[in-house]
Amino acid sequence: TRCIAEYLYSMTDGDGQPLWNGIRYMSRHGEGRECWAVFDHAPLKELERVSIERSNPELLKVATLYGLSIH
Repeated sequence: TRCIAEYLYSMTDGDGQPLWNGIRYMSRHGEGRECWAVFDHAPLKELERVSIERSNPELLKVATLYGLSIH
């Protein structure tokens, strides 16, 4: 995946502009899980900013799934 991402990251058009802003691929850590690699030159716009509390159900679900501790 890293080799593919590096290759796509380096691709440019005739004006030297990047052709790709990132890649999306399926995770090897479970069926149906997606991974995203967004390249640093990708134009992003912050739509919302919220705090993630330690008690957040989605955070706890992922932590449990991967055996992580939340500090």
